[in-house]
Amino acid sequence: MAQIPQWFLVIKMFKELEVAYTLLEDRSKIEQKYRAVLTGMLALGENISAGLKDRPGLDLKTIGYCPKVVDANLRYLRGKYRQWFFPRDTAAVEESLAVIHGEGNSGI
Repeated sequence: MAQIPQWFLVIKMFKELEVAYTLLEDRSKIEQKYRAVLTGMLALGENISAGLKDRPGLDLKTIGYCPKVVDANLRYLRGKYRQWFFPRDTAAVEESLAVIHGEGNSGI
């Protein structure tokens, strides 16, 4: 479980990278590396989560974490993977972009 603090540090750094990746016009140049980093973090997080379930008495409070925080960050990473690498409905993407750019109806 020594990987937990490092994993959280990498997630913090990833969230900063995520902003830059989101704003890129052409993501194709770094997409494969981005996916590799994201997949690696997701795999390590899943491994940490499984290890925590195998050791329910492990106290993470001494390092400032708890299993719920691990699970919340796993949900974030899974969502990012779905966002970038699952097939998307083109019409829904276009509608969302129109709303973002003030050209569509936000439904509010």
